[in-house]
Order: sequence, then structure tokens, then C-alpha cells
Amino acid sequence: MLFGGVQGMAAADTVAISSILIPAMNEEGYEPSFSTAITVGSSTIGAIIPPSMLFIMFGCTTNVSISKIFIGGVIPGILLGLFQMAYILYLSKSKKHRDKIPNGTKLTVKESLHYLLSGLPTLVLPVIIMVGICTGIVTTTESAVLAVVYAMGYVLISGEMTVKQMWECFKKSVRTIGGCMIILSTASLFGYIMTAEMIPQKIIAAMLRISNDPTVCVLMICVFLLIVGTFMDPTPATLILAPILLPVMSGFGMSPVHVAVTVCFALTIGVITPPVGSCLFLASGISGLSMEKISKGVLPLITISVIELLIIAYVPFLTNWLPGLLLG
Repeated sequence: MLFGGVQGMAAADTVAISSILIPAMNEEGYEPSFSTAITVGSSTIGAIIPPSMLFIMFGCTTNVSISKIFIGGVIPGILLGLFQMAYILYLSKSKKHRDKIPNGTKLTVKESLHYLLSGLPTLVLPVIIMVGICTGIVTTTESAVLAVVYAMGYVLISGEMTVKQMWECFKKSVRTIGGCMIILSTASLFGYIMTAEMIPQKIIAAMLRISNDPTVCVLMICVFLLIVGTFMDPTPATLILAPILLPVMSGFGMSPVHVAVTVCFALTIGVITPPVGSCLFLASGISGLSMEKISKGVLPLITISVIELLIIAYVPFLTNWLPGLLLG
């Protein structure tokens, strides 16, 4: 949840977290397929915990307030994190699944406070981004630059990285991003074909012919978005579908912020959905496990995410209350 507030993208979250946590969890005694699945499944939180790249794309495409969408994603993002933690707690208490999770070592209060204090400088990153954007001091792009400069300054001053190590980090990041861009470019090509053939418009029109009941239509749109997200990267999918879906879903009584959070999260679930979820491919390359093993482990987390999506779609209070309270 906290890292989602720094990355803002599911794919970036998967790449950055998996390369660190999967080897560490395996070393601690976690089942490899489980450690990979939970790392991939939790990456969806980054798409709704602000700041989210998809929220920025949706706001730029539809002229909906990005600040309001950010604030609207806070409660759903925290709720998804709590749901996933509850699932892990169940597994740890279940005799049937105890082999997946080692007992571990209980930390003392002193040790917990030490780790919390040592992590505070990192936790400043999402605060810088959120405060900068929501107050209008910086643009979304400027806030990202500011966060990178802060992170670079902190690791150099604290001695956690040398200039040479940072250069190696830059090179590794370029290679990682290059791999992600190959996947994104393929998805973008698919998105171009869909746009040229006006497939989204035709599908929406067909759904509206089936039923005019808002409850049924919203459910059909959610299913449609889950399918699209499985075969397309969320970024081009958001750019294509946001202008189409906003007026349609607003006609069902949904606020623009409610529509934004629902659409963006639905598309994000697709990146962890077999057989072609992009995050599954990324995690497979990092962990060395087959797609089949990862997919089996991630299915319960997909189920949790779908339940969360339906809650978001049909309970507007979760997305509308906080923006109305803080931003009016």
C-alpha cells in the first residue's frame, strides 16, 4: 500500500517490488509460487492508491479534476489493502495453508519503532507528490521530478548509495523499462486497432441495447473492462475508453470521480489476470516460475480485487465522500 503511493503503476510496482521481495521471501521460507503471487496481486493497489498514473491519464483525457480523483482513490485503495491482508491472515491461521507461510520472528516494540523511523524519509515521497499536486504548487510531471530529485539526494546524503551505484541503478532501470515498453508497445498497437475499428463504441452500444437498467449496465461495463484490461495495457485502454465511458456512466448517476476510480481499477485487474496479464509475464521473468504456477496462486487475489471492484462501483460513498469533504 505504501509503495503504491510511490510508484503509481501496477507494472512498475511488480518490477520494483518483485526483484527485492520475492528472493527475500523465498529465503525466509515462503513457498515461491505464493511469494510471487502475493507480490503480483498486491501491485493492483498502486493503481488506486494516489498518486496513480492512470488517474492522471483519465483526468487529462476527460478534464476531470486529478486532485479529486486522487483523493477519491484513498479509501478504495486502503480497503483493497485491508482485504488482501485479511486473506493473508486467514492463510497464516489455516492449518491447510500453513506450509505457504513460515512462522517468522516477532519484533519487539523497540525494533518496530526503529524500522518505522528508518523508513520515514522514504514515506515522505508520496506526501511530496500528493501535497504538491493537490495544492497546485507543481504539476503532475513536476511532482514526479521533485520526488526523483528528493530520492537521489536522500540516498547520496545518507550514504546508502554511491554515485557509481546510482549509475548502475540507472542502467538497470533503463533495461527494466525497456522490457516493459515492449509489452506496452504491443498493447498500444492492439489499442490502435480497437480505436480504428471503433470496437469500444460498438460494444458499449450493444450493451445499452441489452438493458437500460443502471445496475445491469454498470455490471456489464465492469465485465467489459476486466476483459479489455486482460488483453490491453491499462494506460492506452484508459486513454481510449475514458472519453467514451464517462458520459455513459455519468448518465447512470455516477459522479466523474466515481467513474474514474471504477474504470481505472477495473482495467488494472486485467494486468494480473491469466492468460495474458502483463504483470504475470514480468513476475515470471523475475521469479523464474511458469505462468501456470503464478496464475494458480494469484486467482484468490483476483477474486478479492473483483469483489472490491463491485463494492467501488455500487457504493459511491467510498469515492465521493473524501473529495467532497476535503476539496468541496
